[in-house]
Amino acid sequence: MFINKRGLEILSFFSNGSKHTLKEICAKFSCSSRMIRYDIDNINYILKGNNLNMIQKNSYNQLYLDISFKDLSKIISDYSNLSPENRVFYIQLRILSENKISVPELSKHLEFSKETLKFDLRETSKLLKSSGILTTYSSPSELMLIGEERSIRRLLMETLLKTTSLNFSSLEQDLKRSIQNCLKVVSPFKLNEILKKFETEYKRKFLKRDFDRIFCILCSNVLRAEFITENYELGLKPKFESVHAEIKNNFLDIGIKLFDYEIESIREIIIDNHRSFNRDKLYIKTKFFIESLKARTHFNYNFSDSFIEGLATHIGETLLRKDKIAIFSKATEKEDSKFFHHLRNTLLEIFPNYPEEDVAYVYSVFKDPLTDFIFQNSSSIHAVLVTNNTSLARSMIVKNLKNNLNIEITEILPTYLFEIFGSNSKDSLIISTEHISDPGDCRVFKVSETLNQRDVQTILCGLYDRFFM
Repeated sequence: MFINKRGLEILSFFSNGSKHTLKEICAKFSCSSRMIRYDIDNINYILKGNNLNMIQKNSYNQLYLDISFKDLSKIISDYSNLSPENRVFYIQLRILSENKISVPELSKHLEFSKETLKFDLRETSKLLKSSGILTTYSSPSELMLIGEERSIRRLLMETLLKTTSLNFSSLEQDLKRSIQNCLKVVSPFKLNEILKKFETEYKRKFLKRDFDRIFCILCSNVLRAEFITENYELGLKPKFESVHAEIKNNFLDIGIKLFDYEIESIREIIIDNHRSFNRDKLYIKTKFFIESLKARTHFNYNFSDSFIEGLATHIGETLLRKDKIAIFSKATEKEDSKFFHHLRNTLLEIFPNYPEEDVAYVYSVFKDPLTDFIFQNSSSIHAVLVTNNTSLARSMIVKNLKNNLNIEITEILPTYLFEIFGSNSKDSLIISTEHISDPGDCRVFKVSETLNQRDVQTILCGLYDRFFM
């Protein structure tokens, strides 16, 4: 976070312990109350991050700052002079955190000249390029990143850690070692103790917002599919399942944040880059999305390219529909008609064997490849449904299949968050739609009779609708 010139002057205004109303401060700096409130919020964020008292309001609506002159002088001194290196570091941190930055907003916030900012942006781009991450202008006023998500995340972690004495590798190893110990202990091990110790040791070194981001990135690196699978295959299944439930509960918030992060990154590709819709980029991003989800479960299943393409298409359509963008409207009715025309042609290229009317909505395109995938790889269907109400789940499936199939509970399977993964046997498909706190509520329903294509579509579409919509 950066304090601009006016913010530093406001800080100095409180240096003698004086109290001022918002109206007086606005008159002093000839600014609107909205701008002054923004500056004060910014100042308070900095003060809180340095464990100092913040600007507060008393019962007479006067603002005051209860802080020693020494601490106040240090804050003003630290933020008064930004070297070119510090400016570039700040811009790099902003763009890595947000994936794109508005140049006018950045110029207004930093209060630099246009030429200075242009120089800083060029230097930032050079620095990012040396790490394999490119920048491009998505519009004349907006700079965005181009690169692999893993590389961006790792560089963000390293950039944040430059402000501390911590090392990314040692930090990662600390948490990984703790989880490994968790799997080796004979008696049930409380992962809560690990997390509390980890947070106590490291959290105080970061602002809370930065720590949450670091912790998310860290856990996504530690809880990889290889690590989980390796321990699972060593014959530790009973122990692993109890530990997995605890990991699941403790890392739920982190998992949700990671999941939201992935969804938003895919949304940006589809919507923000709509002038150059890139099928390959969406495919790669979705493949990474699936891998990141797989990293949070002990299932290890390799999907076919056609399945990933289908899922990419479905996610794309869902995110577009969430933003209330009609996918295929008449060209005359849409300013962005070129995008929709391009998207339509792209889908026809991905699925050349489908009639054009089947591509009218991407959702329709998704259903057929998924169904084909199931029938090509499965002699019978197992549907794993995650729900808090198993009786409701049973009635929902029975209703969708017109009450003509025999469904029985055959197995309890631990799982969490959102998964679409095949189990170790080739004749089953797992469909999970929501997180639950009790793994016992996750039941495997075996369909004992042959399903026709429409029945399978009915089940899958109903489940996806519940999760995405």
